[in-house]
Formats: sequence, C-alpha cells, structure tokens
Amino acid sequence: MFKPVSAKEERLLPVYVYGSESLEHQAQISRGKGFMLHSQISVCYSGEGVFTDHNNVSHKVQSGDIMYFTSATSNSYKPTSVPWKTDYIVMGGYALIELMRFLGYSKSGVIHLTENIKEKVYQNFKTIIELNNSNTENAHSICSRLLYTVLFDIASCIEGNPNNDKANLIKPCIDYIKSNYMHDISISALAEMIKVTPTYLGIIFKKVYNITPQKFLTNIRIENSKQLLVSNKNMSLSDVAINSGFNSESYFCNTFKKYIGITPTEYRSINTFGEI
Repeated sequence: MFKPVSAKEERLLPVYVYGSESLEHQAQISRGKGFMLHSQISVCYSGEGVFTDHNNVSHKVQSGDIMYFTSATSNSYKPTSVPWKTDYIVMGGYALIELMRFLGYSKSGVIHLTENIKEKVYQNFKTIIELNNSNTENAHSICSRLLYTVLFDIASCIEGNPNNDKANLIKPCIDYIKSNYMHDISISALAEMIKVTPTYLGIIFKKVYNITPQKFLTNIRIENSKQLLVSNKNMSLSDVAINSGFNSESYFCNTFKKYIGITPTEYRSINTFGEI
C-alpha cells in the first residue's frame, strides 16, 4: 500500500516509508532503468528466488535474505519455489541517499541476515507495514524511526562493511545512551566503558555515525521528546524536557528548534491538529 506523505512530512522526516506490503507469494517482477523513483528493501521469509541487478548479475535469494534496490536502476526478480513469501518497504526522504551510502548500501544486491539480527528485522518490518497501512495517528513519524533501526540493523550484515567492527566496539555506549538518555551522561564515562580515550571515542563515532557522541546523544533525546510531545499531549514542555534529558525548558526549546526547524509547540500542533 502506498500512503500519501504530506509536504511537511517530506520536509521534516529525513527518511520515510512511502509504501509497504506483505506478500504471501512474490510474483516475478521486471523493471527497466528509471522506472523506480524510490529505493526499496524486501525481506524473504520463506521460499527461494533469484534477483538480477542492474549489471545483469544474478543473486540467489533464500529465507533470511534482504533484497535492496536503488532508485532509477533496472532490476528483476522471480521465484524459484512456491510460495515465495516476502515483505517490501519503499523508502524516500531528503537524507536517504546519503544515509544509505554511509551505511554501506553502495549498490543493489542481496544481503544475508545473521541469526542474531533476523527476528528483530522481521518484527520491525511487520510493525512498519501494519502502521503504514493503518490510520494510526503520527504513523509516518513512528515508521520513520523504525525504518532507521531496520536500515542500521541490516547494514550490520553487509559483507565487507568497514564500519561493522567499529560499530560493535561502541555498541555498549549506544545501548547505555538509549537506556539512560534522560540522565546526565558524560563523554568521559562513555569512553571509560569501552576503555578508550574520549578523543578516540569521538573518532569512532565520526567513522560510524558521522556525528559526535554528544550529537548522537542529543538526537536520541530529541527523538524521545518528539514521541512525548505527541503521545502525552497534556505534558508540559518543562516535563518533556526533563524526561528527555534536557536541563531546562529553554535549552530544550532552543535545541529542538535548531535540530528540527520548528519549535516543540509547533511540532505538537502539526502532529495533533494537522497543518498549522
């Protein structure tokens, strides 16, 4: 199903879900160059197929494999066993191309999911499809956050991805930030967790996420504040700030405006009453 994305959502969401569907049997598809306007990821749950990329190279697709399609390139895929059960997500967004390139999705192809990540990707795929095909309030924003997670998780399985070892090294820091963003967190404490210097921690974050540890922490806090603004409509901005890890309402509002482009009040209004 392809769900319309508003002009404001296109501007505010760096990546978003343009369309998604769960297929009990994936039929044969063939697309010429320039046919696809958006990028797409598909996950194979059962059965087998063959994916042929824009260089006319064929790749076997089995259960647990991801097919990734770049926009504006030719591709085709067909089942070799019946049924070939797949889900797909079509993606857009002003930051998508740069993000995908950074994560290692350099070209269309097939990615094999490792066992430790497979169920998480499956579940997030299902949640995205369910939300995207529903009338849930703020569905596009929720799908956007889940899509980020899916893209990062799949990227960890890309063979030869130079960022994977470094990403594994700072994983304890990432997990700690996600669980404790509402508290004071020092970069020195994060560095001590993995026995590196704060300077080297900054270098690793720059290599993996292309931002500093402090900006990564701020992004997590901003994302949480966005969720609170929409899901707790009567919560004061001061309480949103405190529960998101900001020391004051004024600092929260200034930071939110800097990162998102609008104030927290405007964001809440857009996602509660429609256009402002």
